[in-house]
This record gives sequence, structure tokens and C-alpha cells, in this order.
Amino acid sequence: GMDERFEQIGALIDSGKELIIYCSSRSCDDALFLAVELKVIGATNLVLYIDGFDFWEQHGGEVEP
Repeated sequence: GMDERFEQIGALIDSGKELIIYCSSRSCDDALFLAVELKVIGATNLVLYIDGFDFWEQHGGEVEP
């Protein structure tokens, strides 16, 4: 459920790792809204990548399985 997801997100925020938030493409606003929500709950380690996952992968962005 959502509670589990929030716990996972909380753990990621607390991990100190940089969180890269992205959508499917530049025309999608979901990542922006998520970034704003995460900031509200205290995340400071956020990077909003506006071009989407496919573009990231095509241009050599690192991907963890």
C-alpha cells in the first residue's frame, strides 16, 4: 500500500543519496509535482531531470537494475 511506499521514500530521503526524479518525457509534469511534495516532507537531496528516462539512457546516464 501507500504506507509502505512512503516508508521506502522516507528511507531514500534519509539515505543521503541524491534522488533523481524524472518522468517519461519533458511534456510530463508528474516528476515536478513529486519533487515539490518530497521537498515539503523534508527532502533536500533532489535532482529534477526534465527530459525523461529514455533520454537519460540514450545519453549515457547511469542505470541501476
